[in-house]
Amino acid sequence: MRAAPVLLVLAALPAAPPTAGAQTPDSTPSARAPTPAYVPPRLAVSVTAGWLSFGELQNQRVRAERLDEDGIPTGEASLERVLAAEDGLQVGASVLLGLSRAWAVRLGATVGTASLAGTYSGDDPWERDVEGLAVAPSTDVSVLSAEGALRFCMRSSRRAQPYAELGLGAFRITAADTAFPGAAELTGETSLSVVAGVGAIVPIRGRVAGRLQATGHFFGTPAPPAEAGRSVAAGDTLRVTFLSAAAGPFADPARELLRALRLDLGLSVELGAIRRTDAPAAPPSAPPP
Repeated sequence: MRAAPVLLVLAALPAAPPTAGAQTPDSTPSARAPTPAYVPPRLAVSVTAGWLSFGELQNQRVRAERLDEDGIPTGEASLERVLAAEDGLQVGASVLLGLSRAWAVRLGATVGTASLAGTYSGDDPWERDVEGLAVAPSTDVSVLSAEGALRFCMRSSRRAQPYAELGLGAFRITAADTAFPGAAELTGETSLSVVAGVGAIVPIRGRVAGRLQATGHFFGTPAPPAEAGRSVAAGDTLRVTFLSAAAGPFADPARELLRALRLDLGLSVELGAIRRTDAPAAPPSAPPP
């Protein structure tokens, strides 16, 4: 019973001040909530738009001849002619089917347009004279392509989720003006290609995500070399004709390996989610006492 007055005295004393190393609950800084892990979709539909460049499509040497008043050659030179498609725009759509958290299959198609032009390189003043005669205004070409690729998704703790793709594709180039030298060979030709790309998915809100991807197509030239002697351009004092394609030591010039580059930017709508199969198992419950 003597302990009761002691307890009452201790209860009435003020609480001891906190030590220097301790913090009150109100002064503890609030911890930032961790970013939730990205869950790959089971199915996603994307629409994209972007830039397209085929670069060089045909490379063949030509002969330039100067003519006198009677049309008789008085001199000649050999120049290199390059047919290239640049300044292209394209739109596309694709469907992504998730196989696991790391692998997916994408099927897509694009349609676009580009500008086809020919350039000449050689010794002056031949190059300047030939360009003044043979370089016509560029013509437009339309490009229709389809592709299928296997995607490998890389795990990342950041907001952007990178991935890499590898697959096969096919495309068709159609020239608006088949009178353009070398353009007639492009019309109606379907080329098969190997597709390789890298990109990233950036979640925006809910099921909507942004998508950025750079894709390369590697294919055999769709424009075979023109026959030797075919006219490129002709004037009163100058004539330009194709020379026979020079055969390389290891490859047919009609099957030269070329490349096309495509940069896509768009939106994806993700449906469903792939369940994680490697989640740690829940600890066993303790036996009752």
